[in-house]
Amino acid sequence: MQECGVGVRLMEQVPSELYMLDASGCVVFGDPGCYSHFGFKVESLLILPGVPSEYFQAIAFGGAAPFGTGYHTYVRVFCSAGLTIY
Repeated sequence: MQECGVGVRLMEQVPSELYMLDASGCVVFGDPGCYSHFGFKVESLLILPGVPSEYFQAIAFGGAAPFGTGYHTYVRVFCSAGLTIY
């Protein structure tokens, strides 16, 4: 699936869909070079234990980041997908 553009299309579409569903933001776990192109940023107050902070990024939809602070975990179903919504 690499180089087919599927990931790019997902990262362009998913935040838009979440915004339309009134989500306050989205958090991703993965390559910081990749996700930063889509507006995701390292949020220093977000911590995913055992993961370098630059690999845990978020995007807020309006206003201040609504992510809370401290330690976060992934719901098991999202662990392999690297995407969680709240």
